[in-house]
Amino acid sequence: MTNALGFLPYSNSPHYDAEAERRPLAHQLIADGTLPDGFATDNGAGLVFYGTDLHEAITEDAGARAYSITRTANGEITEKPLPTRLL
Repeated sequence: MTNALGFLPYSNSPHYDAEAERRPLAHQLIADGTLPDGFATDNGAGLVFYGTDLHEAITEDAGARAYSITRTANGEITEKPLPTRLL
């Protein structure tokens, strides 16, 4: 799905750690421009936005993470873990 609800101008990949094909597919779709830069969350993690600005990443599980995924000018993918607050 590439249009979702349209509330945010980012892509999102939930269940990032639960499905083996999820991470490589998210990277591929962002790299080829099918999806815009975005975020990913492991099971148990979530993202809090104020408007369209990311406010924080939260989790109910100390091991769950959230990530920012961006495409560089040369088409490479950069995945960065976000600071994640345990609830």
